[in-house]
Amino acid sequence: MDELSIIPSPDGAISEEDFEAYLEVIRDALLIHFEKEKIRRGLWKDYGAKEQVDVIKIKADRVIRSLELGIEGRAENAKEELLDVINYAVFGIRRLQDG
Repeated sequence: MDELSIIPSPDGAISEEDFEAYLEVIRDALLIHFEKEKIRRGLWKDYGAKEQVDVIKIKADRVIRSLELGIEGRAENAKEELLDVINYAVFGIRRLQDG
């Protein structure tokens, strides 16, 4: 099965270029998840949806502060934090789905 066959077509809702860029961001977030899971081994599953959102708030604050303060390397740091926000959003959704 083609790895993208489970992803629905944008059906004209967005351009093909935007669709590919969106998938690239999601892939990058997934790669960060894989890397961190090598160390944490599913530790996120010990926490509920609220705790996942708490982490999102902390990460968002880090991004805001690093951009405001002009910290060196801020763009790359902000990118990684925001990609991880995607992961914590997924964790929160999964915890809500688990009931």
